Amino acid sequence: MDSQRQLGRNVCKLRNEAKLTQEQLSEAASIDRSYLQRIEAGTTNPTFDVLIRLGKALGASWRDLMAQIELGVDASAHSKPPQKTR
Repeated sequence: MDSQRQLGRNVCKLRNEAKLTQEQLSEAASIDRSYLQRIEAGTTNPTFDVLIRLGKALGASWRDLMAQIELGVDASAHSKPPQKTR
């Protein structure tokens, strides 16, 4: 599963556990309800600021929102700096 979809599932799960509607959560997080719908559907990437606001509104940390998301960073791309040529 890609990271956007997993994030959306996490937000939706936490929202349902908090017994909030999308309208209530979007209002508490100061975002548009249609934006929240796109986040939960996994069709948009929210900014870090939005993740913080969603977390506060849900009583969760941004880390809770990002649970089970693998970043997929290629470690080999960061292992050695490029060699200088003479």
